[in-house]
This record gives sequence, C-alpha cells and structure tokens, in this order.
Amino acid sequence: MPWISSVQTDAQNPALSQWRLSTSMFGRGWSLSWLSESLPNKPHTQMQWRSVPGYKGPGGSLEVPNRGQLLFRRFGPDSCIVELTIGYEVPGLLQPFASVLTPTVEGILRTDMQRFARYAVDHQARPQA
Repeated sequence: MPWISSVQTDAQNPALSQWRLSTSMFGRGWSLSWLSESLPNKPHTQMQWRSVPGYKGPGGSLEVPNRGQLLFRRFGPDSCIVELTIGYEVPGLLQPFASVLTPTVEGILRTDMQRFARYAVDHQARPQA
C-alpha cells in the first residue's frame, strides 16, 4: 500500500492500531490518520475493522472515518476468493476533490488486491512430499 506511511499496533491493546497515510496531491502534502479497532472476526473466513470515532492523529493530521471487512470464500481445494469492502468519509478539507479521490483510491486498492493475490499464489503452503 504505497500511500500508507506507517501502522503501529497498540502495545496495551493489540486490537487497536494507528494508521498514517502520507501523500502529495493537488499541489501539496497531506497527512491523514486514524485509529483502527479490529472487530470480532471469524477465523479463516472474515476480518473486519472500524476507525475509532474522534481520534485526532499526530501533528494535526486529518481524521479519516472508515470501516471495512475482508471475506475469504473457498474456491476449489487450493484457493479462495477474497472480497474487500471499505467505506470511508472524505475529510471536509478534501471534499472539493472527492470526485477525483474516489476513483484514485479505488484504483490503488484494486492494485493492492492484485499484488496480494500474486503474493498469496507465490507463497501458498505446498504439501510436503
């Protein structure tokens, strides 16, 4: 994920992680952040999360309210289909650029999912002979 500059898991509560996004768009640098909370998951089938409302990131970065899930559906004996669903609010300061941001974010996420698929295929567990 090229635009994610850091992810830090909370040492006291591993269900929480601080995400920071840094990018340069529209002629200036942007820093956005959010605190993510892992929600109850179903092992091997579902991961889900949401941002913690009201979190103010370091250095006055903009908050990005969001939530999402990954679903893993078996597709044959050695593969699965991964479905990513993400919902987010464009921060107020960036609202004038929302029509450009949405397809940009969708394209980046699509590329990341394709990269993950290649990684999963290249690193899948092989049965021992």
